This record gives sequence, structure tokens and C-alpha cells, in this order.
Amino acid sequence: RVAEFLFSSEDEIAYQWSKRAHELYLKIDNQIVRLDITGRAPEPLANVTTTIDLWYVEFPQTVWTAQNNVITLLKDPEISYSIPADTVDILDITAQRILLETQNGFTVLRRNTNSASAITHLPANDAYYHAETGDWWLWSNWEWWSVHPQGTIDLQSRQSEIINEIRPLDEYGLKLLMNASSLKALNPGVYPSQTLLEKSPITWVNSFPKLRKILFVETTDAGREFFELLY
Repeated sequence: RVAEFLFSSEDEIAYQWSKRAHELYLKIDNQIVRLDITGRAPEPLANVTTTIDLWYVEFPQTVWTAQNNVITLLKDPEISYSIPADTVDILDITAQRILLETQNGFTVLRRNTNSASAITHLPANDAYYHAETGDWWLWSNWEWWSVHPQGTIDLQSRQSEIINEIRPLDEYGLKLLMNASSLKALNPGVYPSQTLLEKSPITWVNSFPKLRKILFVETTDAGREFFELLY
């Protein structure tokens, strides 16, 4: 099903996909609007207006904004946290932690604590949100971490080859790791990685665990080829 909405605005429209199904938030002319992509009419959030470009909707009436190295709860400015000066995006907020993207990686800020360990910086390049567990998977060229909803962080694995993508393969912890020349299955702490396919160069991959299917693209001088791998 496709839902179509038309807006008249000369400004660029900022948006945020919600973790709740079917919801999309847009900021239009300083007003944050909730869209239900099942087709319901757009709904402006009550008493939520802001001129600040960096914002995040935790719940429909719980909106955060960030500027001048501080992230603040819009409806209660007394609730605020210091954040890195190079913050470029607010990826996720839960009751226990805030996840930020910075120019040099990602920062995890644990809420409701003043300890020195409340802020952790991870030198990662990419991120993937795993909706089934609420975890964020962050990875650099050689390492990858899981950031849990409660704010804890686990180093999952170190690799000898550059990690390009990580995707889920099942609901039990099996992951798909893609590098330039192979696809591997790995369940950290349970058993070593297993090579599913060696094919060079692989430039894109996605997984569909419920269908037990992997789609990937191989790019050569002759062009791009699209493949399906069942497992």
C-alpha cells in the first residue's frame, strides 16, 4: 500500500522514521507533524514547535532538541544533558540512554546518572537498528558493538577483514557479515564464523530472516548483477 501526502513548503523537510510501526515524523515550518503511512491524515503534535534543526521524537509528546552542545527535553528544559560538540544526528532515545551520531563515530549517553562512565564514544562508521531486540549494531572496519536499550554496550567481534555490512539471519543471534569478497554467518560467543559465499566484489546486501533469504549485488566492469541466496 502506498500513502501519498502533499505539502507546500519552501524549506527542506526534515524527517524521522519512528520505531513504532507505520509512523513518520516531519518538521515543516517549525511544526512537527506525525504521519501514519497507512493513510490517516497528517497530525501536528500538540504544543510542539521548534526552530531548532536537530530534534528527535521519543514519543508523540516527548520531543528532544539539541543545540549548543546540549540536548534538552522540549516540554521540560530542566531535563538536559551535555553532548559532544560534533554531534550531527540523534539516532535513538530510550528511558535509559541516548544514542548520537558524531563526525567521528557514535556516542552513547546513559541517562539518570552523573558518573564519569555515563558517556561512551565508539569509533564506528555505520549503524543498523535491530527492531526485534531494540539493539543498535555499530561497526568500524574491524570491530562491531551492540548498544542495548538500557545503555549497556557489548563488543561483539573483531574481524581480520574490513566489515562492510551487518544484518540479522535469525531471531537467535545469528548475524550476516559482508565484506568486499564474501558473506559470512556469525553468532558471537557461540561459534566461529562460517563462510556462506565467496564472490568478488560484493557491493550491497540485505537479509530477510523470515523468508530465509539473502539478496546481494555483485559489481564488475560489465555492470551490476543481482543475486538471491537461500539459507
